[in-house]
Amino acid sequence: MGIAWQFVVLVALSWSAAFAETETSLVIRAVDESGRSVRLTRADVYFDVWGGNGVTHLSRGAASVRIGLDREFACRLEPALCAVHPRFSARILLEAEGLAPISSNLFEWMTATTDVKGVPPVEIAFPGGAPLRFRPGTRRDITIRFRPRHPRTLRVVGPSGAPVAGARVTVKNFFADSNHMGAFEGDVLVEDDVTDWRGEAAIPDGDIVYGLTISKAHWFIVNPKPRGWPNLVAQRIAGESMTVVMRRHARRPLLLTFDRDGKPVPDLTVSACVTPCGGACCGPIGKTDSLGNLTVSDFYPEEYDRVLIPQDQDPYKSTWEIDPRRISDPHKRLLVTLPHEPRTANPEP
Repeated sequence: MGIAWQFVVLVALSWSAAFAETETSLVIRAVDESGRSVRLTRADVYFDVWGGNGVTHLSRGAASVRIGLDREFACRLEPALCAVHPRFSARILLEAEGLAPISSNLFEWMTATTDVKGVPPVEIAFPGGAPLRFRPGTRRDITIRFRPRHPRTLRVVGPSGAPVAGARVTVKNFFADSNHMGAFEGDVLVEDDVTDWRGEAAIPDGDIVYGLTISKAHWFIVNPKPRGWPNLVAQRIAGESMTVVMRRHARRPLLLTFDRDGKPVPDLTVSACVTPCGGACCGPIGKTDSLGNLTVSDFYPEEYDRVLIPQDQDPYKSTWEIDPRRISDPHKRLLVTLPHEPRTANPEP
């Protein structure tokens, strides 16, 4: 049977204050599927500002937590955050004893302004419930139902549906990916597991956003999310399993010949830069032989955005480069004629 999505958010009370100075807040009460109160074991906020941030713990009761949503509340929790950043996002993270954890959407925290009418509303959504809209002075008291945990499976398959065994899997309770590397931030739930012969790996249950890193040499995810990274998927999962489709990069040789002034250029270092570049991503892939030939048999053009002759002072700048994905006939050796080397003046005697 599929997972029963019965943990709807029940709005118990809502009102707007008559005065702008009234606090904006959300009270969350935790119950199980039968409506009985359950003990909260986690009530945190992740403040998202260009990544790398820690989790801020909220003061909570046994079965409830109150969250102020105006800027003053965030500044009391994290003074350094407010001192530097006029705007930031947040995600609410909740866990109840023995039950599946829950996370909200990533929402823009309320900004500070003397003109209340100019403050954009805050929208917070939890799985299974309609978005909650907050304007300055709005207060809400809601009940969230936590459901029991169920087994969940990640299934990795090829384009034909055949299982992909041996793919390495890391799973996070996804918070954000706004850091300069675009890397996933969040709690690590599974680290470096491997899909079995069925292409499957067990993943923890939760009504959260899953940050999945799935890696296999020379394979990539067909529809990654975000699209810039070919081995990452960030999404919620409905039901007991999730299927990710991967495809293998095509293997083609890299055949280049370098000459200068009609003569072969031997012992020339050739580099390549992987795609996408997440930092130090350029490095040597080989040297030319005595005939100026570079031969790389085990080469996957889709994994590189450029092949280059690096400058002596900077390995990322080139004296020559090409996109290997645009080589029309990879089985035919490509002749590269390098520019003349500048002549150095003879030193004075």
